[in-house]
Amino acid sequence: MSFWSRLKKRVKRRPLRFDEVLSVDRMMGATAEGVMVDVGAHFGESLQPFAKRGWRIVAFEPDTHEGKHAAIKARLNERSDLFTCALSNSEAESSAFYVSEVSTGISGLLPFHPSHTSAARVPVRMLRGVLSELGIDRVNFLKIDTEGNDLLVLQGLDWAVRPDVILCEFEDSKTKLANYDYRNLGDYLMSGGYRVFVSEWYPIKRYGVEHSWRRLCSYPCKLKDTNAWGNFIAVVPERADEFLTTVKSFGVLSE
Repeated sequence: MSFWSRLKKRVKRRPLRFDEVLSVDRMMGATAEGVMVDVGAHFGESLQPFAKRGWRIVAFEPDTHEGKHAAIKARLNERSDLFTCALSNSEAESSAFYVSEVSTGISGLLPFHPSHTSAARVPVRMLRGVLSELGIDRVNFLKIDTEGNDLLVLQGLDWAVRPDVILCEFEDSKTKLANYDYRNLGDYLMSGGYRVFVSEWYPIKRYGVEHSWRRLCSYPCKLKDTNAWGNFIAVVPERADEFLTTVKSFGVLSE
């Protein structure tokens, strides 16, 4: 087999990759002044490009272990706020917060994995209250990754704020503990008047390792695998064409 034949074969086998946050970053590239709300900021990887652009960042990360807050602060700009509370659709003075030695990425209010241990108690607030206190009535990008609590976070948001783009995660094996599935989350986003897309990933084999992406499709749709996980990308209708143009730059077509 020739060199070019071997190369072509390797390229053909290379799995498609789609980065949901990067797609929003590219779409928002012309927006010099914006607001990003990052719920479940982890180490601040997702907010970094928006902070560099000078956007106002409102970040939430209840987990203070593993140097997360130091990493987030290093990525924030002077217009940023970092909160250690969790978010939901009701408030509580103190709620159990779980961490895992398997992965720093599965901390949250829901103990869905055998490795979870209760590491702290954290206050729980609603997003509408925090934004009101900060005087924020417009959000360009809302990213939510709370390991199973995303719908409840959205229910604590005033739709009048109406983010241009909402990115949030689904995985029924987690969210069953919060009494909802991916359809409930997708339908709720549609009820807000959004054009909704599903970025579906293959089922997680193990936490803490790289995962495999599968496809992008318009919602409502049925998942290819009931054990799949992924992200909803909800875009206001007037910007949906911008998003689809951005998607094409990844070599990905929406089904």
